[in-house]
Amino acid sequence: MIVVADENMPGLEEALGKGAFTLRRYPGRQIDADMLADADVLLVRSVTRVDAALLARNDGRLRFVGTATIGRDHLDEDLLRRRGVQVVSAPGCNAQAVLEYVLAALCLLQTLQGLDWRQQTFAVVGLGQVGQRVAALATALGCRVVYCDPVVDDRRWPRLSWRELLEQAQLLSLHVPLTRTGDHPTWHMLDAAALAHLPPGGVLISTCRGGVVDEVALRASLTTGHLAHAVLDVWEGEPVIDARTLALARLATPHVAGYSQEGKWRGSLQVLQALFRSLGEDCPVQMPPSPCIDLGELQGEHVLARAMLRIVPILRDDAALRALTAGDGAGFDALRRHYPWRHEASAYRLDTSDHQAATILRQLGVQVGPLLS
Repeated sequence: MIVVADENMPGLEEALGKGAFTLRRYPGRQIDADMLADADVLLVRSVTRVDAALLARNDGRLRFVGTATIGRDHLDEDLLRRRGVQVVSAPGCNAQAVLEYVLAALCLLQTLQGLDWRQQTFAVVGLGQVGQRVAALATALGCRVVYCDPVVDDRRWPRLSWRELLEQAQLLSLHVPLTRTGDHPTWHMLDAAALAHLPPGGVLISTCRGGVVDEVALRASLTTGHLAHAVLDVWEGEPVIDARTLALARLATPHVAGYSQEGKWRGSLQVLQALFRSLGEDCPVQMPPSPCIDLGELQGEHVLARAMLRIVPILRDDAALRALTAGDGAGFDALRRHYPWRHEASAYRLDTSDHQAATILRQLGVQVGPLLS
């Protein structure tokens, strides 16, 4: 059985490197029709567009497509369904990593800009696995949380219409799939009209898909100061991003909000488990244990921020993206392909007497040490 796979997925050699499988690894954006011509299985991430062009030389052998991502907008699911191909994704695989990224961004805005998120209305758009975690965290931080989602009704928080949410959102965090059709398309849902309804001086955090935000409208809003700050991890036209949008973003990263080692492993593992189930076999790999990384003793001011910026090195990632030459799509992909190891909060421990920081960090899974025992 021939398996074509993105080179940036862990665990595949252990599961598919022997026996009945022939594993072929390629950079995800370079996978083409020739590589897929005799493949039975395709395992990808979000950079591989699985469409008619990619399947043009495959004569029907392809039976399984797995994407180790939450989003599925890079898959032509109608085409795959017509061809009888089983399609699986990895919902929730990197939800914890994205949650930690959002908190790190809020902490950084607090220390750099004096943002007091405890007195803000935090608006979550899309209450899936990531959105629910972000809403729960914002509640724990002391924010007033509201949300908009046409298909989810969660009584923990007020559910508002899109217009109502925009009018109240001081902090706006996007967690929706990218869709262009259907009852609730999200392509350019945050356009000029939507941005105009936001209260002046707001903050946008975008970690879902670039096309959800109209970047022309976003640049106009940031230039006038109506929107105070934008934290952007996703971009229209990836891997080529607009230098004008990059220059206006307060924090900018190369689509790595979900790039924890644990998140990548969960994505691979969910796809592999589905593949082996389809073959009537047990998956031969398991999630590897996380290390224990000691943050030492953190005292004084901004304990939460200092801990989170160790866990999620958002300033490092921001600097790396800004160092690229404008329009350097290959450089953008290289930053993602060679992203340094980043572990989730559950891999860390620290000692602190800051009760508020300890409460939040414990919720994330950090092992808070003996100063509070």
